Amino acid sequence: METIKIQSLEKYYRDKSLFKPVNLEISHHERLAVLGPSGRGKTTFLKIVAGLVKPTFGRIDIPKDHTISMVFQENLLLEGFHGVDNIKSVVNWKEERILSWLQKLSLEKDGYQFVHNYSGGMKRRLALLRALAVKPRILLLDEAFREVDERNKNAMVDLVLSEMENKILIFTTHDNNDLKMLKPTKCLELEECE
Repeated sequence: METIKIQSLEKYYRDKSLFKPVNLEISHHERLAVLGPSGRGKTTFLKIVAGLVKPTFGRIDIPKDHTISMVFQENLLLEGFHGVDNIKSVVNWKEERILSWLQKLSLEKDGYQFVHNYSGGMKRRLALLRALAVKPRILLLDEAFREVDERNKNAMVDLVLSEMENKILIFTTHDNNDLKMLKPTKCLELEECE
């Protein structure tokens, strides 16, 4: 059973804590929405879970055999490469399988186009496909659906819910529609320290 255990987690910048200490358990089938105003530390919280940033205090325990994948606010794609090559950068699949994967979010016709020519929404879809291609047990989404039209957002949400069934999903958003669509089982409101 995969469970993330977070105990007294805090992160300080310039001698000020971004949020009150976090104590939380997230089980293998749960979807956690991380909420709070801009600048409260939502992205930092996700980066701590991903192991990219160390907490100032507290601890986070993640099962050793986990696979974590993240869609950042910035797309962080290989802009000078094709869409197919961006997927190839994380998995060793044949091109036919990659094109089939890209088809899940209507990008198969653009698979051999350079990513720097993609629209913002196309880049968001490719970033999500790349994150999901590694079949993560834990998926972190940092405002993953921004710059995406409603039809493509619906397809992205459906894919996330399908691929992450019985796995851990942690996401940030400022959009109430994202909350309704992703149906979190838990919400974490990051509170300001006094």
